[in-house]
Amino acid sequence: MLQKLIIKMRCMAFGMLKGYGGTEIHGWLFNWLKEIAPDLSSSIHDMDEKPFVIGPVNGGKKERGKIFLDENSEYSFSLASLNQEMYKVLEMISKELKGTKIQLGSGKLLCTEIIPIFGENGLTYFDLLEKNEISSEITLEFRSPTSFRQQGIQEVFPLPNLVFGSILRKWNSFSPVVLTDGVLNTKIFVSKYKLKTELVDYSIYKIVGCVGNCSYIIDKSEPSHKKRMLHSLAAFADIAAIGYKTSMGLGDSRYILEKRR
Repeated sequence: MLQKLIIKMRCMAFGMLKGYGGTEIHGWLFNWLKEIAPDLSSSIHDMDEKPFVIGPVNGGKKERGKIFLDENSEYSFSLASLNQEMYKVLEMISKELKGTKIQLGSGKLLCTEIIPIFGENGLTYFDLLEKNEISSEITLEFRSPTSFRQQGIQEVFPLPNLVFGSILRKWNSFSPVVLTDGVLNTKIFVSKYKLKTELVDYSIYKIVGCVGNCSYIIDKSEPSHKKRMLHSLAAFADIAAIGYKTSMGLGDSRYILEKRR
């Protein structure tokens, strides 16, 4: 099951987060899981492909690769599930987290509201496959630094094979419906982009990624079923994010519907 929670918080005491706050949220999540479901915490931690996605912290002043949290100001982040086990974790968070205190970095925050984006029943992979979009254009917005790890090298430009290869790998790791690699043989090209690079400091290492918009054009000769699959994968990116370190706030992406034609 797929779900995405928006977790809203109010800062109770001034603090600071590194980068986009993803490492601090990652640490908080596993500490919380260890207390209520230690076996589940261990099994999720040991997975090569993580069944959850952490979005960046929204709000606050960002300077020198850090987010500064001001007392009484509002902040939020997203947490998404990609399988049934993680969906159950999100259900527990929805029931138990509101009104509790969260320590993120040096900041102390109070959880004020939890919003399930896909309602109480979530979303299925079949729901995404039922999309009938067959337009030739796909636009993605990269809202936190996005990059791709290729044989020890960091690639920062969102080439079609890297973007859709990343989404397809996640899809096939968790979906009951496996999509063939043939979808990656589609003739699809970058048509326009407005991107910049940003550096994220994780203290012991640094990552550079791209943020901004990138549009892709699918060749008119491609059959409709391939176009549908690519649009389904692009919609999945709203939940699964794209590229490297998506379990720590990077690769946060949005499928821009209004750009379609």
